[in-house]
Amino acid sequence: MIVIGCFLVLFVGMLWLFFSHYKLKKDYAKLLEEISSMNKDVSGLCAAAVQVDSRVARSCEQVNELVERIDNYGGDDIVSSAYQAVIDKVQEGFSEQDIIKECGLSREEAALLIKLHG
Repeated sequence: MIVIGCFLVLFVGMLWLFFSHYKLKKDYAKLLEEISSMNKDVSGLCAAAVQVDSRVARSCEQVNELVERIDNYGGDDIVSSAYQAVIDKVQEGFSEQDIIKECGLSREEAALLIKLHG
């Protein structure tokens, strides 16, 4: 009777171990699937980060080029190039009224340019 009781306890213990082992295997498979999914997500994020980084680098280069162009583009050159066409007209003999009409300058500006370059 004692032997049968021991076998019964051992049998119940074996069944409990079998079901626990089955549950652990199932949980392990589920965790592996989740880890695989997360690895794919991280891989996608890394690829996107590399693309964003290259875009930022290109934008930085473009901004630096624009800043350099702006620095090299002096303010005096803008003024002189804007008035160069008017100066050419003054030197060709255009009148003050013609310069005012064609170039949109004030009377004082036209008079000054005629005095300086006429």
